[in-house]
Amino acid sequence: MLKIERIYSKPFDLDGYRILVDRKWARGISKADAKLDQWEKAIAPSTELREWFNHIDDRFDEFERKYIDELKQNPATDDFVKLVAKKLQSGDVILLYGAKNTAHNNAVVLKHYLTERLHLTSRDDHSLINLLYNDGQTNHDKRLNAAIDWLGNHPDVIDKYNLSINGDKLYEGSKTKALSHQELLALITKD
Repeated sequence: MLKIERIYSKPFDLDGYRILVDRKWARGISKADAKLDQWEKAIAPSTELREWFNHIDDRFDEFERKYIDELKQNPATDDFVKLVAKKLQSGDVILLYGAKNTAHNNAVVLKHYLTERLHLTSRDDHSLINLLYNDGQTNHDKRLNAAIDWLGNHPDVIDKYNLSINGDKLYEGSKTKALSHQELLALITKD
């Protein structure tokens, strides 16, 4: 799983590959105490963009657009994406940042960018996939019904996959044929 964590958080989450994604070192933290696996300065926002943003919440949407543009043009991005993909094969990756604002910072943007670029599934997607794979339930219709019940409480997932529920049937987009268990599973897990 791809995670983000403020480097000053205690206790540290040491269950994963820890990468500092800030250009400047976090003040007051020694390199030994940070327990980093890697420091990726080159993937951080440019100094100019960081100084312009200055962690002003009203600027976050524009900061996000500009930072993603920088990532797309940054020659270090492809290698970083490959590194994260490789590390995710064997465990969690934790993107570390120093900002006080936990909702509006470069690590939030970078996690979103990597999630899209690597086609990572969200926690909700994992929950739905687990329902569809449920080993305790061998009947596909019962698994599908459990998934439909779960989706009824998760409208964001319904919107994400352009689904609709009509009674005990699930439909994709404007299709008139109800999805089967296997079709829903294929939709959720496709690359």
